[in-house]
Amino acid sequence: TVGLRESAQTFRGPLDFVEMLKRRPDSLEFLYLNPVMKGTNEYNPYNLRVVSHGQVNPQDFYTISAAGVTHILGGVAEFTPLAAWQREYRLYDSLVKIPLFAKYRLWKSYSTWRKNVRGKKVNACKTQLEKNLFILNPSLRPALLAVREISHHMSMMRLYNILDGVTYSLADFCDPKSDPMHLAEEKLVE
Repeated sequence: TVGLRESAQTFRGPLDFVEMLKRRPDSLEFLYLNPVMKGTNEYNPYNLRVVSHGQVNPQDFYTISAAGVTHILGGVAEFTPLAAWQREYRLYDSLVKIPLFAKYRLWKSYSTWRKNVRGKKVNACKTQLEKNLFILNPSLRPALLAVREISHHMSMMRLYNILDGVTYSLADFCDPKSDPMHLAEEKLVE
């Protein structure tokens, strides 16, 4: 155990220890490891810190030896042979370097923020329309539709009956019998 304590101080992480094991495959040494930044946005299952036995988190820690890596989580142990663990580590490292995965957290945060902002804007517009759009008010709707119908009929009516190429005298122009404006006025009074 003296050799273990001395060597444990020199290892910065599990990969340094694995390099030493390659030089000394018959070694019986092992290290305790704690996960770093567990539960944060930057969690990496292979980001492990070498610790002494007294610093081990009994609910979540790893041990590494020439045989492999053991993960103890809540009293349940999961063993992975060293070669398989190294392969998984390399694959994970390659995977997180792909831009899609490297930028995923930033993209997800932006996407969620954008969705929330758009939702708030839509709700604000909806509220304003409900307050100010009189056609949605049940008591004002019939009157508004009636005014719209009258306006439409008025826009279709001719207010002056003037033919091209005809010169009118003042008396002919003001004759109430042929004046469409009087007819429109009568309809409006109705």
